[in-house]
Amino acid sequence: MIVNRLRLPRAQKAVVVGASLGVAGAIRQAIMRNPLAWPGLLGINSGAALAATAIIVEFRTIPQDLLTLLIFAGALVMSAAIYAFSWRQGTSSVRIILIGIGLGPLAGAGASFISSFGDPPAVQRAMIWLSGSLQDSRWERVRILALWSIPPFVAAWIAARELDLIAFGDTVARRLGQRVNLLRGMAVLICAALSGAAIAAAGLIGFVGLAARRIMPPVQLPVGLFTALLGAPFFGFLLWKRRNA
Repeated sequence: MIVNRLRLPRAQKAVVVGASLGVAGAIRQAIMRNPLAWPGLLGINSGAALAATAIIVEFRTIPQDLLTLLIFAGALVMSAAIYAFSWRQGTSSVRIILIGIGLGPLAGAGASFISSFGDPPAVQRAMIWLSGSLQDSRWERVRILALWSIPPFVAAWIAARELDLIAFGDTVARRLGQRVNLLRGMAVLICAALSGAAIAAAGLIGFVGLAARRIMPPVQLPVGLFTALLGAPFFGFLLWKRRNA
């Protein structure tokens, strides 16, 4: 029971969540041409956080499966809004980044406003979700997450060559016959689907990836918190290592 009902579902969930965030991150960095591109630039984190906070605080008895679906929808809606606002007879990575930086804090402020006036137990539950966790992993949820993730995985694999091309820049891609705006829109949708599914299943997890969760037994640190603690020194190390580049 411990292996089949507790350990394996959690391990499988971590694998799918990590793979989803990794593939989505690679796509984002290709279309944004920015090595630090992360879900916040497309509004995925902020949209999911706002939806989760509003639903958990205002509707405390909502079923878990419906909550996951609504959080996923919140991430997709925010990504679609950022893409729509960045459209000016086409899109560009700079406009998407700027609009994302503008709308992301606005959604975060909305989540903070709801938390300020919410019932404390419900707000605490929302904060636990926002910290990111692999707890309560069951085979049913792993299957749902896998079903949500497989179509975007396949789409990303099919579009791999086109993503390599757009990484050289819009001008080069257009001269080689690529429909840049269409590809960028499809890439944003794939990113939103992958990241939204992962975040809906496990909460907000730092884009540096998944790592061990039992560093202080028997206390279990939330995955999102641990990745943040791991990520900052790692990026500092990278900066120091490449200081003369």
